[in-house]
This record gives sequence, structure tokens and C-alpha cells, in this order.
Amino acid sequence: MKFLHIINEGDNTLIHDTYHFSIEEGDLPYNDIVILVGKMVLNYTCSKTAVRLSHYDKIFNYLEATVFGQFFGHYALFADLPCCNFGITFQPTAWYKLFGRNMLALKNNAIPLKELDQKFYDQIIPIYQCYEVSDCQNQSLKEFNDRIIPFIHGQELFIDINTKRIDKAIEIIESKQGKLKVSELLEEIPYSQKALESNFKKIVGLTPGQYIRQCRFVNLIRSYQNGAMEIKQLIDVYNYYDKSHFAKDLNFFTGKSLSEFFKADHQLIKQYI
Repeated sequence: MKFLHIINEGDNTLIHDTYHFSIEEGDLPYNDIVILVGKMVLNYTCSKTAVRLSHYDKIFNYLEATVFGQFFGHYALFADLPCCNFGITFQPTAWYKLFGRNMLALKNNAIPLKELDQKFYDQIIPIYQCYEVSDCQNQSLKEFNDRIIPFIHGQELFIDINTKRIDKAIEIIESKQGKLKVSELLEEIPYSQKALESNFKKIVGLTPGQYIRQCRFVNLIRSYQNGAMEIKQLIDVYNYYDKSHFAKDLNFFTGKSLSEFFKADHQLIKQYI
């Protein structure tokens, strides 16, 4: 398994990163969990074989260009044959800015791009199709990145006072690494609680409480992977009541118990978290 990504260091209001992810013969059969990071993804599978995604009792088989909405909870990836993927990880409000659609409709769903927006599909697919199956492994991620970023930033955007306020709310949540309550957002964002909930769900696809919960968990795992502290210390730093409280979140976001998760070698998580 190979995973490479390029973090967008320039104007990152739309794109967080671009990535190349491949599963090779030696990885088969492939089966690993994915920890969700609160961002939507547009993935292009170069291969002719589908990759399977499971989210609880739902199974998605995806090929070519597929949009992944906000998933809440845990999901896993499966592959029986080698495959190659190039993709874009979007900032939480980017997809709404591009299409002006209610993102709640995409929650816990993976949809072929051409079914979602044929015009956008027709524009972007020639870039993806430059990456042939035969030499997918040798293609330059930087080349893909350099072509896709100006294309995305050249799109007309839907931006209003609500997108700006939700961007500010996300900035606050991420700056505090999810260690806050929804009520604290209301002290800085000029919304009623009902308006915050409604606009956050529409623009991001999750409730503010769900986004905060996910953000806190992801930052704890990231800190652990970076060797910042032992897990016992991190549970306290990230405001979990106790080990049992954290274990419930771990099971919710990974489907694993404490012993199952920390004994396993999750290479994909290590590389993108």
C-alpha cells in the first residue's frame, strides 16, 4: 500500500490536499479502517476494478470519479485486486461553495460524480484521464496537483454571509482541536443555536456537535501517532472523562476496541492522519 499527499500551502480555502493511493499485489486482500477527518473527497480510481467501502451495514463499490460526502462514524476499505487512486480532499465548506447544494444530502454517501453534476464531471474528467492504468504507479502526484488546483480555483463560487460564518466556526473548532462545546461557538459567531445548527448542517453536512466530536478524536489520534504523549495523558488533555469515555469514541470512529486498535499496525492511518 502506498499513500502520498501534497498539503495545499497556498490558497487553501477550497483544497486541503491532493493524494495518490495505491493497493498492490502484496497488500491483497486489502482490508483496513479509515478514520474520518471531517472533509469531503473526490476520488478517481484509475483501475478497472472497484474498491469497496463499508459504512456499518452499507457497502459502496466505487469506480472512476466518486464523491464521498461527510461520513460520521467509521468505515473500512476493501480491495481484492490491485488498484490506483488519485484524489482531492476538500475543505469542509468547499463543496457547498462550488455547487451551492445542501451537503446534508451527501452525508454517509458515495455518489458517482457524473450523477451529481454532469457539467463539472465533463470539465474535470480529462485531467483525471491523463493517468492511464498502465503507468499509474509512475505518475507524478505533483503534476496532478499542479493541474487540479488551478482548475478548482477557477470555478465560480457561491459565497455569502453564512459560508463566512461557518468558515469562522470551523476555524475556531480546529484551532481548539475540538476541545470546546457548541455553546462556546455561539459566543463568537452571531447566530442563534438553531441557525448555527441549520447552516452548519447545510454547508458542511454534519452538525457542529458532530464536527467537534470528530475533530477532538482525530487530534487525539494524531497526537498519539506523533508520539506527543502516552494515551493516558492524551485522554485527559482532550477532555475525555475517563478511559471508558474515550473507548466509546474509539469504537464509534474505528469500530475497534482499545486493544484491537492499538495492537494493530494501521499504515494508512499513520500516513494521512
